[in-house]
Amino acid sequence: MDDWQDDLIRWRCRLSEAERQKFGAPAGWNCKDVRFFIGRISFDQLGPERATALNAVETRLRLPPDQVEALITAGRDALSSNTAFRAFLRSGPRVPRALRGAPVAASTPVPAAAPPPEALAPPAFAPVPQQTSASH
Repeated sequence: MDDWQDDLIRWRCRLSEAERQKFGAPAGWNCKDVRFFIGRISFDQLGPERATALNAVETRLRLPPDQVEALITAGRDALSSNTAFRAFLRSGPRVPRALRGAPVAASTPVPAAAPPPEALAPPAFAPVPQQTSASH
């Protein structure tokens, strides 16, 4: 974890002024101000009955509206009760304005070293726009 953080800091500190502006870094941005918040979020944290119902939702591209709402509500509830996520929120605004609402690419593998300056990955807990389809 420390190596990952060190690589990310090195990458951030190598960004040019133009790149920092492009990515929405505010004035006085500190490239070394990086903290990781690692936590586990699952339906199991919502109680056995609710977890069973949510885990039974089939994976498909279209879901009935009630299942979409159940999944959105469950995700919101799981995040609001997750201590790592709450600590992240309390840590203050860290997402540059240009990246707010950017989707999180959870399936993208984490590079062994920091990414090149031309590719900025959104933060791990970037808000994801609500959608009317879901997969499990």
